[in-house]
Amino acid sequence: MGVRKIILLALIIVLSFSSYMYLKEKYNPTAVEIRFRGDLRNEEFRKIKKMLYLNVYSINYSMKYRQHKLIMTTGMDTQIIDIPIIHGEFITDSERRVAVVGDKVADFYFKTENAVGKKIKVFENEYEVIGIIKNSNVIYIPFDEKLFGLDWEKKIVRYVSYDKELFYLHLKVNKVVSQLSVLGLDVQDIVVYKEKIYGYINVIIFVALYILFNFIVKIYRRVKKQTIVLFQGYMEKRRIKEWYEYVLEMKNNILKTLAYSILLVFMIVGIFKTIPYLTISPSSIPDNIFSLYSILSVFKYKYDNFILHLNNGYSEIMIDIIKINIIFLLTIIGILLNMVFRKANSR
Repeated sequence: MGVRKIILLALIIVLSFSSYMYLKEKYNPTAVEIRFRGDLRNEEFRKIKKMLYLNVYSINYSMKYRQHKLIMTTGMDTQIIDIPIIHGEFITDSERRVAVVGDKVADFYFKTENAVGKKIKVFENEYEVIGIIKNSNVIYIPFDEKLFGLDWEKKIVRYVSYDKELFYLHLKVNKVVSQLSVLGLDVQDIVVYKEKIYGYINVIIFVALYILFNFIVKIYRRVKKQTIVLFQGYMEKRRIKEWYEYVLEMKNNILKTLAYSILLVFMIVGIFKTIPYLTISPSSIPDNIFSLYSILSVFKYKYDNFILHLNNGYSEIMIDIIKINIIFLLTIIGILLNMVFRKANSR
């Protein structure tokens, strides 16, 4: 493995780990986001939370409001996503007529960043500002069923699960979706945050597997070559020497071959031990890997999902991932082009 390849792989690992840490700090890995069509009452999801033993949750209705983004929330959003409050606090009780606004909103209406305690009017309702969000153009208001009739562009519910394993996370998702369907809601999209965040850990694992595989191939070739040499040597000398005499004579080479063989076994075991740490969505795995229909079904699901997001937009975490991936790819392409030009100039 050349120096350039090692540098490139190291860069991929660093970028992947940095992306993972950024997303993990911004989004709760055990959270799930469900986008739906219809109206979901706070009390209805509170019953689902109790029935399915969920952790905190937040229902969000969002739309464009003048030059800003308006979000109606049941509160507790800060337990699910990172909202950088620079003054005051976030909404925790939907019964109070309070609002949390971005610093850009505060500057627009009040000509000051710290507008805590001031009043803001939204759809003829007056709210007291209790918090300011850094570098934001958003207005958060408490969840109010009287506002259901407005033209909301996006409706989502986010919840945090006590389940840590991806398998159990998906089992719980299916139960939540089933309960939402009973309420007459049409589920449009599901985002399991852990799948998205740990996707960058998958990249690191694949790089590690690639490195391990390269070493395995090299060690296997060495073991094979040394074994053939030892066997041929024994075949040549077996008429004049006993096998144990040959073993004693070649003990150093035999011990080296055994050591490499043991190392080879450990590396192969290491690959099988590493694979379970991959975080892969069940929807990305064909029901039958030997069935062309099952494989095509996975691609069809991914395509339908892509079209859905093009028509209805992406979730916040997916927008962040798209931005990260663009930076990731541009960095890698830049490094590769630099390596190619340097190699061409050195000739």
